[in-house]
Parts: sequence; C-alpha cells; structure tokens
Amino acid sequence: RWRKDYCYSSYHLSKNIMVKEMRKSGVNLYDVEKEKYVQKGLKWISSRPERDSITVFCDQDDRRGFINVNTGEIVIPGTYRHAWHFSQGIAAVVDDSGKMGFINYDGDVVIPMQFDFDKSNEYVFKDGHCEIQDESTMLWGLIDRNGECTLPCEYDYLEYNDRMKTWMVLQDDFFVRVRFFFQRIH
Repeated sequence: RWRKDYCYSSYHLSKNIMVKEMRKSGVNLYDVEKEKYVQKGLKWISSRPERDSITVFCDQDDRRGFINVNTGEIVIPGTYRHAWHFSQGIAAVVDDSGKMGFINYDGDVVIPMQFDFDKSNEYVFKDGHCEIQDESTMLWGLIDRNGECTLPCEYDYLEYNDRMKTWMVLQDDFFVRVRFFFQRIH
C-alpha cells in the first residue's frame, strides 16, 4: 500500500536548509535547525549560485521568484514568467508582457522590461555587461548595468572568455575582443 506522501529525494541547499522532493506535495524546504518546513509545494528550486544567498524558485503556477537559501524564506514573490540568478547585484526576469528586464535584490525594476530573450540563454552580467538578442534579426549585442547598449545587436555569436576576462565576438571567422568595440562606440 502507498503512503500518502513520501520524500524520494533530498539534499542540502545550505547548512540549515534541506530540499525535500515529495511524491505528491512537490518541493518542500525544511529548516534542519528549527526542525520545521519553511516552504511547501514549490514546483522546483534552482541550485545555489556560487557566490550568492539568493536563488530562483518556481511555484505550482509556473511563476518564478527568489528565495534565501540560508533561511528558506521568499525574498521576491513568484510573479515572473522566467528568472535567472543574480549577477553583479541584478537579475534578469520576464514579466507578463513577455519582455525581459532586470531587478535588484529588493525586487525593484532597475532596467525596464524591454528586451527579447531566449529561454536557453543565461542572462548574467560578466565584466559589467550582459548579452541580449534582437528577436527580429536573431543577432546578439551587449548592455551595461544601466541598460545602455554598449555593443549593438550585430553579431551571430557572442561569448565571455573567462580566461581572458573579456567578451568576444565572431567576426570574419575570427574571434575578436569586444573591449576594442567599447572604445569605438563611446
């Protein structure tokens, strides 16, 4: 005979918070120190980001928000269609208009919902810039933390080179450092 609900997977999100994936009730967060559940019925929770205490969750209505991994408390309610991890103090989110913008840790919109997005891309800031895509041309460019375009959406391929600590674009079959473009644009 089946039990009403049981945990089929569990792991620590942080020292005190444990993620328990339940057969019926979804993903629950359990505070080991307080010996009680602090969140119940989430659809999923993202892994803990490397250098942050805030991560993305999804509720049963497919709405994304942000949770503190050390307390299990919701810090930004699940109101977004999509959300990505915080980077350099802001996070990309998609609202009901279907456009992407960026919020701060208080949930305030700091870069308006105006950008197209591709669900498979990771919209995080690196070296003060984030890649964006023009949906009509499918080409990529960069914005800064103020939402200003620093590199127009004119490139088929754009990536951040961790070793060189710079953005690179594919131009004439060669990778070119973007830093040279920033000087030309400003």
